[in-house]
Amino acid sequence: MDCIILKDGIFFPYLDEIINKNIKTKNEYQLTDGLRMMLKKENILLEPFSIQNWIDFGIKESFIEANSYLLKKCEINELNEDWIKNPCYISNNSIINKSIIGPNVSIGGDSIIENSYIENSVIWNNVHIKNSSIKDSIIGNRVEVNNLKGTFYLGSDSTIIEKEEK
Repeated sequence: MDCIILKDGIFFPYLDEIINKNIKTKNEYQLTDGLRMMLKKENILLEPFSIQNWIDFGIKESFIEANSYLLKKCEINELNEDWIKNPCYISNNSIINKSIIGPNVSIGGDSIIENSYIENSVIWNNVHIKNSSIKDSIIGNRVEVNNLKGTFYLGSDSTIIEKEEK
């Protein structure tokens, strides 16, 4: 199985486009709309194949399971740093400082992770995580997490901070 549309990031701009242009089918953003757009503009041939297992991306736990599967299957961004437990994907323009990442973690662009531990999670873009331990979580775009430990399912534009005792 070749994962070129994921590995090279060819598909993601089309997902951004359907969201930015508010293109919806049945009142939802659809991956198939992004795929149709991509196929019209790129010289890519998609071929059908038999699937062994079905993972429902609409269920939080299954979404995390799918991320883990894709990281292992596609060997995306295997980084050789002592603070990374592969498989992981970390965007080139994210900053990781005094943290342990992985296994099974994807971190989107422009994110900052400081003094934290993240395992088996999907972290989207422009996320700032500080002094936290996160496991089995999905963190949306533009989220701030500070001084927390646990499992979180946070939508975009959220802030969750534990107050420090005085």
